[in-house]
Amino acid sequence: MQTITAYERNNHDDQLSLFREQPSNIWSNIGSGAAFCELTRSFFASFTDRYLKYYLEREAASTINDYRSIEVFSKKLSEQAEAISHHAFETSKIMQSFAAGWFNNYAKNNIPPTKEIVDFLRVSFGKMREEFRREADEL
Repeated sequence: MQTITAYERNNHDDQLSLFREQPSNIWSNIGSGAAFCELTRSFFASFTDRYLKYYLEREAASTINDYRSIEVFSKKLSEQAEAISHHAFETSKIMQSFAAGWFNNYAKNNIPPTKEIVDFLRVSFGKMREEFRREADEL
């Protein structure tokens, strides 16, 4: 839902046109490859951002013993949230070309079969996992 509301917010156009009676409908192009790529990248960026924050907070809660230290950690994590979000968005770039190819092969003209959707998600998460492993190896 976060991805869909962000898409709507980013593509919302209230401008009146001299040549149209109604403002353009942002959902009219949702079935295009460009929209699919945008939604895919946004979803994987948000997913990665939330995933990292969840595990960082969970690990901190199991290792930090006093409430004050947890508050300090949470404050510092919030300060770093922008960097985490930016990193997640950059990492999700690897999904754009894959999503474009997949969309053109399986979803351009029809709703793809469930098996193809499951395979898309499996490969997508695998690509993200490999990117994180590559980054971890560089550290």
